[in-house]
Amino acid sequence: MMELRGVDISRTAMHLYGSPDGTGNSPLYVPAGFIAHSIQPSPTDAAVTFYYPKLGKSNRRDLVVFHVADFQLNDEGQRVRIGTLGGPGGSSPLYKHSHIEFYRGNTGLPPLSARRRPADRSSQSFLARNRT
Repeated sequence: MMELRGVDISRTAMHLYGSPDGTGNSPLYVPAGFIAHSIQPSPTDAAVTFYYPKLGKSNRRDLVVFHVADFQLNDEGQRVRIGTLGGPGGSSPLYKHSHIEFYRGNTGLPPLSARRRPADRSSQSFLARNRT
């Protein structure tokens, strides 16, 4: 089981933002050590899957990054830059994001019905919490 600040991250999706208001740009990185990955992002939600035989304390994990723009792998030592956030399905003028999900095994991208629900529920809730 993977944990981050007491949260079981294998049961949820985590959103990534480039700025506190959800409109900024940011590069996307994954840890080095994957042995297989998607050739290109999926056509509908720009998802890229990375398979790790060992990721942290967990074995056999798929890390899936959704809404990847400008996909290209650039090795930077302990991490690999994979593109920028806000690819298809994750970008509008007022809301730009990506999100990550973890799955057990070398299974590739699960069907939509088997995917996790994002932790913040929707772009509307994010925008409502962060308006100035």
